[in-house]
Amino acid sequence: MTWLAFDSVFSSRNTLVLPALLSCFLLACDAQEEPLDADELTAFATRYAAAWSGQDPVAFAAFYAEDASFRINDGEPSIGRAAIEQTARDFMTAFPDMVVSLVEVRRAGDVVEFHWHWTGTNSGPGGTGNAVDLVGFEEWTLGDDGLILSSQGHLDDVEYQRQLTAGTEPCSNPWLQMVEQKLSTGDGQGHGPDLGSSEWRSVVEFKLGIRGNPDVPDRVSEEWCTYIDQAISRLVE
Repeated sequence: MTWLAFDSVFSSRNTLVLPALLSCFLLACDAQEEPLDADELTAFATRYAAAWSGQDPVAFAAFYAEDASFRINDGEPSIGRAAIEQTARDFMTAFPDMVVSLVEVRRAGDVVEFHWHWTGTNSGPGGTGNAVDLVGFEEWTLGDDGLILSSQGHLDDVEYQRQLTAGTEPCSNPWLQMVEQKLSTGDGQGHGPDLGSSEWRSVVEFKLGIRGNPDVPDRVSEEWCTYIDQAISRLVE
């Protein structure tokens, strides 16, 4: 319909058509897309799992609305597509060979449960070199456009930490790298103390809130590493 033809609708000869048109437009504006059916949900979840495994955080974040949120357990949520993209990038960097497989997707009331199986090797920068093999699930709230508005992830963090740190004896280089990965002593710009140095150990104490505590062993001792290892373990219990 051209603009000229559209204008003719409002001529004095066609004023009776106006209420019907306005009603039609309003109904169209209020209409919502039908929820995804079981087959569509499975297809969506399959693509989502492939995006987790694809080493492309931009493609992964595209499954989320612009103002969406993503959270794992009771951790700090990632708010907005850009933050979700960065979270995915961090995982993909830490686990370059990570694979997320769809186990099951199902509706549970107002949410969709995406059950997954995750494997990967923590071989990224500062990684322990250990492999992880875990199952868990995400609870999605989907928007009318089919994008994810919120995702609440659930995994066994104690088991995750056990697998991640297995074989990393306190004071060993893999252990030092594990501590750095958990506490991040740098400034976010690629600068920070040398791994294992006295300055680095001081920052570790600061990050754990125990700097100046008289119970902390001497920083150059193996007892210090054991003490720090126990302090970190308490953080995830």
